[in-house]
Amino acid sequence: MASSTDPDRHPQDLEITEVNSLDPSRVGEVRRIAAEAEASDGVAPLGEQPMLALERPAPGVAHVLALYDGGLAGYAQAADSDDGQVVEFVVAPGFRGRGIATALVDWMLRRHPRMTFWAHGDRPEAAAIAASHSMGKVRELLVMTRKRGEAPDVSAFGANPGGVAPEGREDVEVLDLNGAYSRYGADAVDSAVLRVNNAAFDWHPEQGGWSLETLRERMGVDWFDPAGFFVALEPGEPLRLLGFHWTKNVPVAAGEPPLGEVYVVGVDPSAQGRGLGQLLTAVGIAYLEGLGIDEIELYVEGDNASALRAYEKLGFHTTKSDVMYGTDGA
Repeated sequence: MASSTDPDRHPQDLEITEVNSLDPSRVGEVRRIAAEAEASDGVAPLGEQPMLALERPAPGVAHVLALYDGGLAGYAQAADSDDGQVVEFVVAPGFRGRGIATALVDWMLRRHPRMTFWAHGDRPEAAAIAASHSMGKVRELLVMTRKRGEAPDVSAFGANPGGVAPEGREDVEVLDLNGAYSRYGADAVDSAVLRVNNAAFDWHPEQGGWSLETLRERMGVDWFDPAGFFVALEPGEPLRLLGFHWTKNVPVAAGEPPLGEVYVVGVDPSAQGRGLGQLLTAVGIAYLEGLGIDEIELYVEGDNASALRAYEKLGFHTTKSDVMYGTDGA
């Protein structure tokens, strides 16, 4: 374990240590301070993949603990990527204002000089920390939201609220994952989904380059429901998967209204230009609204102009942004 060494920037009683895995008690502490931060800030400080990695040791993932007077005051996670290390971190609300976030970023930069970090909600405190380290915005992920009653009826985009079969389309068939598995078998369908995913997202730092093991690990989360995973197929045999829409019924706290998510929409590059992305998105929206969900959100790259236009036509509007800071953007 090492202590912060700059008395002008770091608290004297702060200790920072980096480990490859967390014991269960530490996992519980990280989850607690992340929940406290979300309640205080109105936005979750850690993304889905870092939260999954708390309990699932993975190569290239490091956990950094900031201990203040014996208690967990902050946490950071660094994950290797092709361009360096991607970091997400959180400081417990009760320990803020003591230089702990600055100490964590200093620590990470010394050990991971090519690091970038996510600021969920792009809070001004994160922007100030980035500026103090000569880091600028290198990526922006927008959160868009659609509310029932304030958006177009998705039947206008080919979705049938009574099922998943598109209306007026003879060139494509839409099934949920249960139906596709029943017809073609799980192994064949999962392999086809993986092929389309990696072709559609070959440019994407988190979604691209998946293995079958990665796909099935993501499908193994508690909230996954194959009835909410839709695939677009060429009609007939053999299996020819053109695209997919993976929806999410977002877990929420007791008493909060239900929330849906357009989790991932992927279209085979060879099938683009046929309106499949919009059709699949509309089918997923119809499914989520059929569950009684009135609000649906999605994440989209801020520079993806065509996707932004398509989602705006479906009634989505930008409500917040997550920003990645790094030295390349300064």
